[in-house]
Amino acid sequence: ASVCIARWRRCSSLPWWHLSAKVLTKSTALRKNCGSISSPFRIRFDATINALRVIGDAAGGIAPMTGFNADQRARAARARQRGLDCLLATQVRRNGTQTVWGQQHDPVTLVPVGARSYEHASLASRESAAIVQFLMDIPEPDPLIVNAVHAAAEWLAAHRMTGIFY
Repeated sequence: ASVCIARWRRCSSLPWWHLSAKVLTKSTALRKNCGSISSPFRIRFDATINALRVIGDAAGGIAPMTGFNADQRARAARARQRGLDCLLATQVRRNGTQTVWGQQHDPVTLVPVGARSYEHASLASRESAAIVQFLMDIPEPDPLIVNAVHAAAEWLAAHRMTGIFY
């Protein structure tokens, strides 16, 4: 159980404050035993990315997120890094190749899952594009981030749909 809880914490304990706790996990609940994690980890439109931006601004003391002491900024920096690690961990791999992200991921295995009865497990191009844009805004990204961006961009280009309007 401790391995399972540690894996769950890797994604869901990103927070150092309430905002990231609820936005990034969107009500994921850890019950008494590890097998009872109920809700999928959701990458909701821009909510996840915006939470990571705010946490990053707090870590860097960027306006309007100023006024935090050194300890709080360090905690925010660690929280942001855990969020980045979680994003990189949830990037879907197909046949060993990185693709894009799902809209919901199992909080233990991190694979895409369905949520409500009409939400099937799928890859999410809109959310993935927002994640790619966020990752591209990181100054001096490490090779894992660069690889994630290139792989997602290649997948999006290869699966582009045209002539469809809704």
